[in-house]
Amino acid sequence: MKTQPYSIKSAVIQKSFTIFSSPHSGSYYDETFEGNADLEFVDLRSSEDAFVDELFSDVNLYGSQLLSAVAPRSFVDLNRSFDELDPKLIIGVKKGKETNKVKSGLGVIPRLVAKDKSINSEMITLDEAKTRINSYYFPYHESLKNMLNETKLKFGSALLIDCHSMPKSAVKSLERFKYKSPDIVLGDCFGSSCSKEILERVENVIKAHGFNVIRNYPFSGGYITKHYGRPDLNQHALQIEINRSLYMNEKKIIKNNDFNEVKEKIRAISIDLIQIGCQSECLAAE
Repeated sequence: MKTQPYSIKSAVIQKSFTIFSSPHSGSYYDETFEGNADLEFVDLRSSEDAFVDELFSDVNLYGSQLLSAVAPRSFVDLNRSFDELDPKLIIGVKKGKETNKVKSGLGVIPRLVAKDKSINSEMITLDEAKTRINSYYFPYHESLKNMLNETKLKFGSALLIDCHSMPKSAVKSLERFKYKSPDIVLGDCFGSSCSKEILERVENVIKAHGFNVIRNYPFSGGYITKHYGRPDLNQHALQIEINRSLYMNEKKIIKNNDFNEVKEKIRAISIDLIQIGCQSECLAAE
């Protein structure tokens, strides 16, 4: 492993129980694939949540934390269970945890990227899969668990905002039913990962900044939201999916002319989300 297993931006003084993660924004391709993938680079990046970590990069200035992936999602998917191993990709896995994601080629070590394109023409060994998981997956989740535990110890509660992006095509079908395509989808696993009160506060914050928001369709929350969202233990988790077309050219995977404006709006939203998790005397940084 040539890179650090994750990136973390922490406030000098944590002022809020709201924290952020970006598990799909990793972009260290040379250090992970080392030129061994069989796809064009732009195709390899097609499942990446490009620039999401940058959109939320200022949260540490206002008393929060941001944990981000460095390994690409197409190399190891941090938003899966560690045992979602694909027998069609990994030699020696006779029968893995046969979830729908695994069957679709989207296990913890993905076989496919967007539009069902194969990442490699050959299978990989179980040792290679374990190396990826041990090098990037477990360190990321250990750091996330520590962040949550330390936050709960300090504030009595924790709110994890799990940050993602979605292709416009994933929600464009709603237009057939005369709905406006959402800018942001909030996922709380249909009420199981976050209290209703916090969900409504988060939704109102986002709407107040001019974004069209819907809940749980077509993304209700992935592994991280489901696994870490325990409102019965005062540990809440929400998945945020941002429509990529707002800030990037999806085909070329480059920022569009609206990127800076969208980033400023996300910064303002982040400040308000951090305020949700502040103690009564807590004030945002100037």
